[in-house]
Amino acid sequence: MPKKVHRNLYHLLVGILFPLGYHFAHTKLWPSIFVGFLLLLMLVFEITRFLKPGFNKWVFEHVKALVKESEKTRPTGTTFFLTSVLATIIFFPKYIAVASLTFLALGDVAAACVGEKWGKIKMFHKSLEGTLTFFGVSVIAGWLLHFLYPQLTLPLILWGSLTAAVVEVLPLPVDDNFSIPLITSFVMWLLAK
Repeated sequence: MPKKVHRNLYHLLVGILFPLGYHFAHTKLWPSIFVGFLLLLMLVFEITRFLKPGFNKWVFEHVKALVKESEKTRPTGTTFFLTSVLATIIFFPKYIAVASLTFLALGDVAAACVGEKWGKIKMFHKSLEGTLTFFGVSVIAGWLLHFLYPQLTLPLILWGSLTAAVVEVLPLPVDDNFSIPLITSFVMWLLAK
């Protein structure tokens, strides 16, 4: 399987586990502890990787299907993602956190697949086709989540999906695994007040 397929599958499977697991949790406490523990493990991994060049080289030789070349000298997307998941769970209502994390998990992978295969109109090193796919997939996911969370109204779904898609395409200096859930959650939270 090509490297991009491995990465997309990894992003999809790992990404969807967090909103799914949080949905079934009764409080913020245990999901926060669990994600915090995973983040701590990732931070130890990252520090070890940067302090031991041989280990970093081994990682990029043996799990190269899951990491980007640019991550050799910076933290991996997984570290940014776990940081964002933890903050999203702690600071935002459950229905907003689950929605924004689902938008990232499904929308980002769908955008990557469509953009790589059919993306023709370029926007900030990404494609309009991928961005529209991100938005569409997020709207569908939000509509399905509405049946679990009635507070997730159509305007919230549309604005949340649009925010997530725009944040994904913009060339922000922060990893989108970090920025998408937090910015999307913040916008939805403001609109829900």
